[in-house]
Amino acid sequence: MALGYVRPARGDDAGEIARIQLATWRVAYRRILPRHVLDNLDEEYLARRWSAAVLQPPSDAHR
Repeated sequence: MALGYVRPARGDDAGEIARIQLATWRVAYRRILPRHVLDNLDEEYLARRWSAAVLQPPSDAHR
């Protein structure tokens, strides 16, 4: 059995989180959303939003 650990995200993780989110969405939603919608998702925008969420979470419960 494999054991793992997930650490809290740090600000410099935002770009990688955004990249993974986009890759996942492009596979998961390819039969639901038009291709041009998925192709035009902005990775830089998502990275900025993730950075804000990680650096200034809305509450201590958000980790």
